[in-house]
Order: sequence, then structure tokens, then C-alpha cells
Amino acid sequence: MKDKFSSNLRRLRRERKLTLEALAEDVNKKYGTKINKGMISKWENGEKISLKLVKILSLYFNLTLNELLGFNEEVVKKNKIPILKSVKSMGSENNIITYAVKPPLLKLEKFKELFYYRVNCDLVDKILPLGSMALIEKTFLIKNDDIVLLLLNNEKEVFYKVKLKNDYLFLFPDSTNPHYQTKVININWDAYKIIGRVVSVAVIK
Repeated sequence: MKDKFSSNLRRLRRERKLTLEALAEDVNKKYGTKINKGMISKWENGEKISLKLVKILSLYFNLTLNELLGFNEEVVKKNKIPILKSVKSMGSENNIITYAVKPPLLKLEKFKELFYYRVNCDLVDKILPLGSMALIEKTFLIKNDDIVLLLLNNEKEVFYKVKLKNDYLFLFPDSTNPHYQTKVININWDAYKIIGRVVSVAVIK
């Protein structure tokens, strides 16, 4: 348990790009604790920590105690959906930031593979607000009017509403920005990759 907790704490801190000192200061500010960078360093290296402080850290990282301590990891992963850092590193375990709960009415068995991805463009911000989390089914099988996550030119990740006609894929913005225009992709020649279609949108901190 200690090994799992230590590695989880180190991973979570690094993923948020926090120094030992910055993490200690932030936790103290939010929860009125009196921890310091030396204590966090010891915990990351396997030293004992009180259950009270584990609970506070679980609140800080928005995780259950079981998740932070590493209990029942496979069960947790099975019943939750990964939040990914990048669509360019699909399939890599290091690409998973954490796991989030599924929407309450969603039946996981209907989908082959789901993941959450933060919306970082405003091309369809009337549907997917900037900074929200899109729940995406990984698939290249899409239908007209789906909101789709794509890679353009193998580097730029974008969300668009799509329509397919003959050999062309039409990408429609649905944005509060009036300057965006429809793009047209030749599916035989242009460099693009369909990552998946949006199933729902959520606000996850």
C-alpha cells in the first residue's frame, strides 16, 4: 500500500507540475494544515503518513482514498473513464492523467473505448465550452452531424461538426467566434485523422 501511495503522490504532483514546496503551500492554504516539503519528500519515498493527511490529499487531488492508496486499481479503472493528456499518444499508460466517473445514465457496454479530453479550442464552443471535458468514443466510424475530434496535418487537434459527402468531409464550426469558416477535406488526399466522436460534455475539475 505504501509503495502505491508513494508513487501515486509523486505522479500526481509531477503531473500538476508542482514542486514539493508549492504542493505543501497549496494544501496548507486550502485545508489549514502545517505540512512542509520535507514531509512530502518522505511520503514520496515510503515514509508513514497519517490517515487524516491521506484524506486531505485525496480531497486535494479529487480522488477517493482507495484511488490514492492504490486499492482495487483494476476495479476503479473498469468503472471509470481515463482523462487523457494528448491524442497523439493514444494507448500509452503515461498518457492517462487520472480516471473520472462516467455520466450516471451512460451504459459503458454500448461503447468499445471511451476517454475524456479537455476542450482547448473554441471552434464548437456553443456545444463544447472552452475548458470543458468532452467524453469521446474512440472510433473512425462517424455519422453526419456528429461532433468529432480530429488531428489535422497530424499535429493540430480540433473539434468540428461533420458531414460526409462522396469523397469530402465537411468540417463545420459552431462557435461564438464569427470568423471561423467551414473547411473541406478530401478524404483520399488530405492529411487528417479521426480520433473519435463526442458522446457528451462535462465539467471536471
